[in-house]
Amino acid sequence: MVIKNVNRKQYGASLIELLIASSIGLVALMLVGNIYIKGQKIYAERSQNLLLVQELNDALRFIKEESQRAGYQGGSSDLAILSGANDIIHVSGSQLSFIYQLEPAASSAWRFASFKYDSNTIKICSRKNMNHIPDINYLPQCLSLIDNNIINVSSFSLNYTHLGNSVSSGYLTISTTAELKNTNHQYSSEIKIQQRNWK
Repeated sequence: MVIKNVNRKQYGASLIELLIASSIGLVALMLVGNIYIKGQKIYAERSQNLLLVQELNDALRFIKEESQRAGYQGGSSDLAILSGANDIIHVSGSQLSFIYQLEPAASSAWRFASFKYDSNTIKICSRKNMNHIPDINYLPQCLSLIDNNIINVSSFSLNYTHLGNSVSSGYLTISTTAELKNTNHQYSSEIKIQQRNWK
């Protein structure tokens, strides 16, 4: 048997080919990375905007739910009004206050609630299980309804409109604008609250 020696020369990739392949790979990596970073920025922007919208809407929904209880007095035809107030929902500047009776109806089951715009946030000042109806100047401890570490409320306005002379009812319009601190995200909202308890 004859064995033939075949001299095959193996050629490796040249330096130029290696540089071209590396450059193409690097460009592809940069494109994928750029797309990923842009996607993350868009996601972060939407998340921040959603956080602002949700915080403000939650606060306004809570104000609406509480305000619709204003004046309730245990199923009685009488209405609960703060001492010194002319309306069931007392509005003074950027503050609204009211009282209602908690269930089950008892003489010591009053809940006072007041919402006010103070120090670039919306605050709730409330107390429950009171045994008397306070006056319009009563103000218990106040807490912020909005995370004021990240959200700045720039405007908060109240407008109470009577429905007419023959009906002791009305509706309240609340307009507010808030922004995320250190960003350009801003959101405005307006709600109308129909007073439920009236004569």
